[in-house]
Amino acid sequence: MHGSELYHPTWDVLDSSKLGLYMLCPRKFFYRYMLGWSNEGNSIHLVFGDAWHQALAAFYEGKSVDECYTKYFLPRFREEFPPDMDLQVGAKSPDRAKEGLEAYAQRYRHDEFKVVAVEVAGSVPVSPDTNMQFRLDLVVQDAQNRYMIVEHKTSGTYRKDLWENQWVLSNQVNLYLHALKAYYHDSEVYGAIVNGTFFYKTKIEFLRTPVRPPNKHVRAWLWDLNYWITALKEERAFLNAATSADDVLTCFPRNPGACTQFSTCEFHDMCVAWQNPLAELHRKPDEIQVKWWDPRDYEKTARVVLHSDKETENATGNSATGTVEKEGEPF
Repeated sequence: MHGSELYHPTWDVLDSSKLGLYMLCPRKFFYRYMLGWSNEGNSIHLVFGDAWHQALAAFYEGKSVDECYTKYFLPRFREEFPPDMDLQVGAKSPDRAKEGLEAYAQRYRHDEFKVVAVEVAGSVPVSPDTNMQFRLDLVVQDAQNRYMIVEHKTSGTYRKDLWENQWVLSNQVNLYLHALKAYYHDSEVYGAIVNGTFFYKTKIEFLRTPVRPPNKHVRAWLWDLNYWITALKEERAFLNAATSADDVLTCFPRNPGACTQFSTCEFHDMCVAWQNPLAELHRKPDEIQVKWWDPRDYEKTARVVLHSDKETENATGNSATGTVEKEGEPF
């Protein structure tokens, strides 16, 4: 078979998560997003994080803590984890979530910012021929009427310095700021707050990290981003020319440095045994499911959907900020 026969429409939809995996390991990206292979299942971290996001969205819409828990967190959590599994999920349990929501409300109920929009999804140009999908958890204005993004994160462990240092160069945070600047002038966008909640067995902690990159930083980030997008497009062209008769797959290379970065990669054994995955597709392990990820799915549950069809100046390298002229309030 030819690599071109594998095409799926989700290949053409890009977000920061997809691109981030390509940057980490192109071969893992090939398995996960070009073939749609996944064994994630009902990961407690993913399900708990999604349920927590829904609860905080309700909180910032003015719902009570009890409503946030019973009508938003718990229904999402129970989709994957029934009550008889509560003792197996560790610190990320419904009881701890309720405790966390109560503590969060007590700590942040009187935040000095105005909520502008909750759960905003859409797409924004990052180059003349490429758009990327985004989802903003929360858009707010501070006391000086400057717009900020608040991005919710949950974790079970962290080293404060490592957790804080990751965000200023994060594709996700910078893309979200870039998206906001497509609707507001650069001078109106102040930055982002990464809103961390950490669930331990005996305690719950909160940490907020401000991210306010200067204009030159944003231009450098966008250049980096387009470098990787161009590389991904070239890999796709090489895949179209590849066949199952080739000795090796000469695109989407393996990155040995990523095999055990967090835990052993689910595709590790395949990378060891299969030099040309195109010749081995019929041997897909039973535990691997085909689950196509389409970032546009965020728009189905978003409160606000935005699509900018104007090419930003920064995407063409002509501006330090990448903003477009404000065209009125989008929210």
